Amino acid sequence: MKIKSAILSSVMFLSACVHAEELSVESKVDKANEEQLAEVAVNGTKNPELKPYRVMLAGLDAFDEYHRLAPEAALKFRLKKRADVNSYQSNWGDVSMRIAGNEASIPVPIAADGTFVLPRSKEAYDEEADLILNQKKSLIGFTPHVRTPGVPANARRLGDLRLECRVAMGIGKKELNFALRTALNVLSLGGDWCAVSYGHYGFGLPDWAINATLVNGGKSKSIVSYGYGFDAPIQDKSLPDDALITFEFWSDASDERKQQIFAQAMYLSSSVDKWAAGFAMHQDGNGRYSVEVPLKPGAWEFRVKSKDNGQINLGDTSKNTELVPESDHILQWQGHNLKLNVTQTGTYVFHLNVQNPDLPVFKVAHAE
Repeated sequence: MKIKSAILSSVMFLSACVHAEELSVESKVDKANEEQLAEVAVNGTKNPELKPYRVMLAGLDAFDEYHRLAPEAALKFRLKKRADVNSYQSNWGDVSMRIAGNEASIPVPIAADGTFVLPRSKEAYDEEADLILNQKKSLIGFTPHVRTPGVPANARRLGDLRLECRVAMGIGKKELNFALRTALNVLSLGGDWCAVSYGHYGFGLPDWAINATLVNGGKSKSIVSYGYGFDAPIQDKSLPDDALITFEFWSDASDERKQQIFAQAMYLSSSVDKWAAGFAMHQDGNGRYSVEVPLKPGAWEFRVKSKDNGQINLGDTSKNTELVPESDHILQWQGHNLKLNVTQTGTYVFHLNVQNPDLPVFKVAHAE
């Protein structure tokens, strides 16, 4: 069973770790803005192919086959910028797309929220066309986008998530060779990779989720969430497609609620102790925390977390910057590791100021 789980987990990570669409955009962007589509010409950027058109069509076929899971929903895809901490909250005005073959050239409009609809084209299919971006494909990815009308902005419907998974799996299977695809079909006991009981199905979120709750028939239970992502029990056949997972998003929380979140025990997680328990931060009052850490020369990395990797997980806004001693440094939810280059052995003091919970400030100094 462990072998099966490891193999399936690898495939799911590569081709079917489905990410949810940007819910907050749909609640904040009006109809007129959604209709403003980016249709600029695709330039000659090196390595711009997102996917072969025939591979993408496998996703459309899977959507048609499993449309009963979300009969009122239409299929879109949502682009994501891999370098961004929250890859869905991006500006898409500089990105364009088209289906390109020997003769076929079909523009694919990109909406303001990064979504697009992939059209069916016999000409593109016959020419084995590609879906082309004007940027390197290593910078931009995509996920299926299925949303039943009427579902609240802070919720996801289980049937929608199940259908997103089938679309992603359909595309993923198309890219695997016959031998591996056959082996995985055997391991999944029938070929439905989205129904494996021991599978792990992660989805993305547009905002930091303070918590997630599965609601079904008047009953509710907590769901694992981790910042901009959550795990969904889409393989649980006892749960109907209309069951909802609701979220408490950070941006919707009151100031009192945000202060309550930051009132819990805080830890400085670090490569110093190989990302083990971390160093407990002392609360100095009025939203201020600090901790002293002995450091040897070297390149060290840090994060600020609540106990047991809980609700709070703060990092750097950029993966390419380093901490400057005695300088304020703004932290970001689910950000990159904070980097500190130590040249002198000694004790260093790390400070966290969350008086403004929307703008956590971090500082490091060499102890006197």
